[in-house]
Amino acid sequence: MFQALQGLLEKHPELHLTLIGDGPDREVLEKQALTLDNRVDFVGYKSQSEVAEYLKKTDILVLPSFAEGVPVVLMEAMAARVPVVTTRIAGVPELVEDQVSGILVAPGDEAALAAGISTVLSNLPLRKKMGNSGRKKVTEQYNVKTESAWLADIFTAYQNGDIIGLRPSGKNE
Repeated sequence: MFQALQGLLEKHPELHLTLIGDGPDREVLEKQALTLDNRVDFVGYKSQSEVAEYLKKTDILVLPSFAEGVPVVLMEAMAARVPVVTTRIAGVPELVEDQVSGILVAPGDEAALAAGISTVLSNLPLRKKMGNSGRKKVTEQYNVKTESAWLADIFTAYQNGDIIGLRPSGKNE
């Protein structure tokens, strides 16, 4: 991630990264970030409401993961109309439509990650379009009422001995 950002500084001198969360690799990451001349803030764990406040202030959310299901933080960003650049892994492509609501790159591909970030940062109309597309996707397909009704149907089916798993959208699970 930091290599991708280093390559973006010439074209995007205003670039600043805020990392939210904690973990065993934080100390190593802080040392790696020293090459970015104070352009990275490690803010640690934040509550859901605090993350929402950060999302209001950002232009883009970057999640270069190697292992995820369908990350809630991507849903939160998309619901907040924040375009995303993330990796094409597991359930992420079900949520993020490449070049529509965000940009998907291969895990570990620093050049593609940098290019995706640069594309989104360089084009305000594209950022707005992706943000709006992301919000639409989340509100239509990950609506709490729809999802809870689907789960209730599954629980009822299992209690009745039926084995079904149809999502309201018609996609089989």
